[in-house]
Amino acid sequence: MPRNIERDEKEAMRRKEQLMEAGFRLFSQYGIENVSLQRVADAAEVGVATLYLLSDEGQACDSDQRKNLGRSLEGDSGRKGTGDI
Repeated sequence: MPRNIERDEKEAMRRKEQLMEAGFRLFSQYGIENVSLQRVADAAEVGVATLYLLSDEGQACDSDQRKNLGRSLEGDSGRKGTGDI
């Protein structure tokens, strides 16, 4: 059965949105430095490997990438998180 590329892309976008929302929620509540990527993946109900695969660079997220994610979330929402950025 051939793959439906459009469906796959929509699913990837949905998962990215889930991860961004879960990350923002957790980072706002606990601070960026206090939230593991596993915790974000769990809150978004995806595997941590999915988080790595969907990261923009296609690499494992490290502390600097989490900080950049927090900054982009702050810019998108107009709100500042409680993490030490």
